[in-house]
Amino acid sequence: GQRSLSDADAAVLASLARRKQLERLTYLGLPQNRISDGGVCALAAALRGGSMRRLKVLDLSGNRVGAEGRRALGNALEAPGALPSLISLSLNNAAGERRLTLEEAKVLAQQSAHAQRQKRLLSAK
Repeated sequence: GQRSLSDADAAVLASLARRKQLERLTYLGLPQNRISDGGVCALAAALRGGSMRRLKVLDLSGNRVGAEGRRALGNALEAPGALPSLISLSLNNAAGERRLTLEEAKVLAQQSAHAQRQKRLLSAK
């Protein structure tokens, strides 16, 4: 069978991106793998650093992207000049697979960050 990609594989891609070896990439399709928050956070950090400025499409659908990964991607989307060419981001969400607009991804990231702040405030009481 076909081997699916893991967080370790996503970390390798992030490392390549940080070294500017993926800077000409316009499409990164990683659907239906075993990438979770750890791998997504590694990729998001590389993206936030502006190492894939030509990227137009990022497909992470069918992976295990949770709140932490969504927040990291949202931060990458909001970093000035990090992803100026991005027009499509596909993620899985609780309602099943569907394509999110960039605005929806940003809102999800903001909601996730807000929920984490609320959780910290409640646990501090």
